[in-house]
Amino acid sequence: MKRMIITFLTFIIFFIISAPVFSETKIKSPVFSVIFNTLPGFGIGSYMQNDTQTGHILLVSDIISTATIAGGGLLYYFNTGDNILEPIACFSIGGILFVSTKIFGIINPIRYNKNKNASELKLLTTGNNVIISYSF
Repeated sequence: MKRMIITFLTFIIFFIISAPVFSETKIKSPVFSVIFNTLPGFGIGSYMQNDTQTGHILLVSDIISTATIAGGGLLYYFNTGDNILEPIACFSIGGILFVSTKIFGIINPIRYNKNKNASELKLLTTGNNVIISYSF
């Protein structure tokens, strides 16, 4: 288990460090950004794309949604009375924020990549010759 976690963290660090190097000359696919925004979350995929503003938004909203869901669990666990609405409200608000953050984390890298590729395509176009290279 420890070896798997260390391997996964090394994999993430490699892609975070190498992303700016590869994005200088090539048009990148948003596949890795979507995967890393969805599975581990916390805006890692947006940081890989050098979209720090969206990375910050996803990081903060994932932390808030996780804390809200955990707070709902704590309220339910330590609930001594008949008031069941507070834990349900925390679970609901945290769950809605979590799902909406994941949807935003899937859609935004594709939109960002489309806009960035369009601007880079204008730079790479020379006369009638178009130079395009994709990297995963």
